[in-house]
Amino acid sequence: MEPNGNNPILKLIEKTSKYHIEHEEQSFFEWNLKKWINNAGGNVSDWSYVGYVPFFFPTPAAKLIYWMQPFLEKVPVLKHIFSAQFIIACSKKK
Repeated sequence: MEPNGNNPILKLIEKTSKYHIEHEEQSFFEWNLKKWINNAGGNVSDWSYVGYVPFFFPTPAAKLIYWMQPFLEKVPVLKHIFSAQFIIACSKKK
């Protein structure tokens, strides 16, 4: 699971937030993860974008995003960009 998904806002927070910097927190874009999995001898068998509300998000903003989630899920580009998390299922290449 990638906790910040592809969301550019979360990526910006991660790079500028004092907390994230001090704790050396980082996340990765899906193309990097797919490349690393492939290079390690893995095969991505499933990929799912899940959730649009980031972890530890302020309640008012979280409620707004949650309300918009059904719309975001129906538009492929928005689903890809604004997902707050994604899940990768992989196996060892045969």
